[in-house]
Amino acid sequence: MAQSTYVGFLQNHKPSLTAGEYQITVSQSIGDGGNKIPKTDSQDPTYYTTQYFTVAGERFYLNPKDIAAQFPPPKGIGDFSNVLPHLRLSRSTLPWERQINSTDTDTPWLALLVFSEEDKARLEERVVKLSDLEAGSTEASHYFPAITLETGQQSTDKANVVDIPIDLFNKVMPSADELALLAHNRVAAESTDSEDSADITDETYYKFAEEPSAILVANRLPKAGVVNYVYLVSLENRFNSSNTTDDTPKFDYQNADQSDNSTDKIRLVYLSRWSFTSTEHYKIRLSVINRIATEENQDSTSESETTGIIYFSDSESAVNIKNALLTLVDTDYYTTDDTGGLVPALTNAGLSSELLEKTGSDGVSNQSKILAAFAYGDFAAVLKQVDHSTLRLPNKGTVTENFLKMGLTAKQHLLRSGEKTASWYRGPFIPTDNSDLELSLPALSADQLRQYYEGLGMLDVSYSAAWEIGRLLALQNKSFAISLYQWKRTYLKQIQKHNQSTSHSSAHLPKTNINHKNLASLSVPTTVTNWLDDLRLLKGIPFNYLVPDEAMLPVESIRFFNVDNNWLEAVTDGAFAIGRASDSDYQNDKEYLYNALYSDLGTLPTLSGFLLRSEAVSGWPDMQIEAFDKDNTSLESKRVEQLSNNIMLCLFEGSLDRVELYLKPEILHYGLTPDNSNFVKYLRDNQWSEITSEPVECSISERTLNIAQLKSDIDTKYSNNNNIEWGEPATSAELAVQMLEGFEKVIFQGVA
Repeated sequence: MAQSTYVGFLQNHKPSLTAGEYQITVSQSIGDGGNKIPKTDSQDPTYYTTQYFTVAGERFYLNPKDIAAQFPPPKGIGDFSNVLPHLRLSRSTLPWERQINSTDTDTPWLALLVFSEEDKARLEERVVKLSDLEAGSTEASHYFPAITLETGQQSTDKANVVDIPIDLFNKVMPSADELALLAHNRVAAESTDSEDSADITDETYYKFAEEPSAILVANRLPKAGVVNYVYLVSLENRFNSSNTTDDTPKFDYQNADQSDNSTDKIRLVYLSRWSFTSTEHYKIRLSVINRIATEENQDSTSESETTGIIYFSDSESAVNIKNALLTLVDTDYYTTDDTGGLVPALTNAGLSSELLEKTGSDGVSNQSKILAAFAYGDFAAVLKQVDHSTLRLPNKGTVTENFLKMGLTAKQHLLRSGEKTASWYRGPFIPTDNSDLELSLPALSADQLRQYYEGLGMLDVSYSAAWEIGRLLALQNKSFAISLYQWKRTYLKQIQKHNQSTSHSSAHLPKTNINHKNLASLSVPTTVTNWLDDLRLLKGIPFNYLVPDEAMLPVESIRFFNVDNNWLEAVTDGAFAIGRASDSDYQNDKEYLYNALYSDLGTLPTLSGFLLRSEAVSGWPDMQIEAFDKDNTSLESKRVEQLSNNIMLCLFEGSLDRVELYLKPEILHYGLTPDNSNFVKYLRDNQWSEITSEPVECSISERTLNIAQLKSDIDTKYSNNNNIEWGEPATSAELAVQMLEGFEKVIFQGVA
């Protein structure tokens, strides 16, 4: 039965001991039938020993490995105006390993603060020695309580600090109650029993999960149109409850002037920060323009959703809009209506306001359709702009079209005689099936694998190039080359001994059984087979051998392919050809070594896959991929790898027909729903369905969401409707369930 993924939301995962200094004392008394035996009349009969130890933990900096993910992604550009930024930590206990004061173990000591570009100009960042933090400060420039260094920390060590003006600090700083609601744990669980989803306890999640993660969420929305900065700050010992009537911890301002016209600044230690741009980002791409169609061509809603086709009401509108957009291809716009925005650009390109305002049968205006189609925003919006086809050069309508359909591309070819010509080449990724073709391997040289097309008088050097790059890569890897060469020599010695023993009848010559005893122990070294297995998954092959022309994989595209096993066999034989310098070497490889290699290496399975070139690769590196064949059978992934910042390669065993892309449930972010000039949140019921009839209005001031008020409003909704997924009292886990914003699953169908 197929596995299902569940996500557990936990209030916190507190460590057994928080960071700090500890001592443990052990006592022992020696007795005789219940009577203690004193050491002397004047001494206590109990023996004691005390050991001191330190629980160390991050305090002034984080190991980069502790940060598993950030959202919005660092340096990302998109419409994040309704998103509360979050940080995922790989260690589930980290937010609770220190305390905001000496008694509170439930509130995290870490928080995320969001600042716009304008806010950032008012901040002061410094790198200070810990000796400066030991001294503390009550000066107007920065208020900071004196700290005590722990074991392993030196006064000369350094930390990053940020000084925040009081008025800005008051806008962004959460209360202690809010801090407790802005941190939780997520645990992914796998189960083969679908009924397990009905009631999975915290313990079950921890049992199933590979590793729980901690999530920290900011309380402030990004500012649109500018760069935003998120700081992960330490609040260790920054709260106290001595001056409150309800024992609720309050931030300790260290006697700083808290009025809005104050010039004082609060100093915080920050452990990490990143930036992103929240903006309306539109990119006019040819791949999206090519999807423009009219409503009379619309077959089904599902087709529109899966392929991203843009339907306009009539042919005239579609033609005019398409022609205007073609003049704006590859142009970025970061606003809608302002000077330099997309709408003025459309008007300047010849689209009248009447045409832009015209609506189709669905009631949606042409302008809205254009903005929706070319907007960069969330995961699904980016992928819906991706053009999908097979891996081949575009149709040029020439006599070479039949060759282009085979995935071939013409490349300059320098012959051994010094003459220049053009030859066909294709890499291991082909749009067709050529399983009927058989190569004659092993080959003495790369030239033996050339093919000739009489119709055009051109050579096909695909397999020759594969053979040659295999040999070059093998020679480049010293350990592989030496292991292979030594194995060949040892194996051939056994062959020679056998031949000598069978060619003479003298009784004194030893007899060797080549088929059983001697050669059975001469299996191919794992160094060789492992390297060749990786090579047959195309690891280490230069990218221009895989995709010989950039036009085969344009920007924002996904290309499906079959893997040419003949190409893989050729590159394998090229690597195996080390030492094959003469006819006798060739005969030895052909008669003995080639078969011995493949008896250990095994035959190649049917492989297929896709290449994705998109901003989604860098923006969402944790995307999940599922592949299926025409029978809807899930395919096993053989290689899923990000080759560059925006290119991903995926190989599967079997014939790929459909691929589904989506995000892991445990990295979903908090999101609000725009409602005119404000934001609302639609709550979820006990079946995880949104209740749209009673949205909760979000109280937002200076883009800061009042988390405490939001919790109180949801409490009220819950008391009036116990169908809401909510706890009493509610924790950060229940809030996470309500605040998460889902992602669409994007499906690409293979192209026949």
